[in-house]
Amino acid sequence: MYERRHIRPGNHFSQGFTLVEILVALTIISIVIASAINSYIGQQKSELSQTQLVEMQQGIRAAMYIMSSEIRLAGYDRHRAFSAGITSAGDGSNGNPLTFTFVENDTDTDIGSLTTITYELYDASSDGDNDIGRQKGGLKNAIAENIQSLTFSYLDSDGTVLTAPVDLNAIRAVRIDITAGLDAGAADHTIPGAERTVSAVVKCRNLGL
Repeated sequence: MYERRHIRPGNHFSQGFTLVEILVALTIISIVIASAINSYIGQQKSELSQTQLVEMQQGIRAAMYIMSSEIRLAGYDRHRAFSAGITSAGDGSNGNPLTFTFVENDTDTDIGSLTTITYELYDASSDGDNDIGRQKGGLKNAIAENIQSLTFSYLDSDGTVLTAPVDLNAIRAVRIDITAGLDAGAADHTIPGAERTVSAVVKCRNLGL
């Protein structure tokens, strides 16, 4: 006798996925993977940009510290052996620098030597981004990179801004304004707020003595 086999309803339909179902599943998986990759890339770019923003801010603050410390010395000449002071009151743009002199290495008995410092914008690396250039003697180098603007303005003893042409003998303080942005080659140098500005007023205590 033949044994009867009972086939449960629906079993003859459970023979795998159709081609359409596979294509739909692959499409969904591709969308999920693409979304995850884009999210990861966006997060990496954001983290990189934030790191560059921090480095940029630290860089311009360090530059401001250097400039303030040296500009404060303008006119220092304890023995009155030189005519030390501000010799060029430019706005800081390329070709229009701030230049000043002071005496270094002097002692109670030795006069020391006259030092000349110049600050202005210039493209140190020829990469299209301006940098703050510091020149001492014949050596010029960048102390801050990716600078959008550097502006010097000059104040008299009353704190009034002197207009051009600036009377060098009337200068008693220098205001410095620096705005920096991200490197043009940064992950995203156009992100909103991707710039920082620092300002300071430096009193030149050795001028007008």
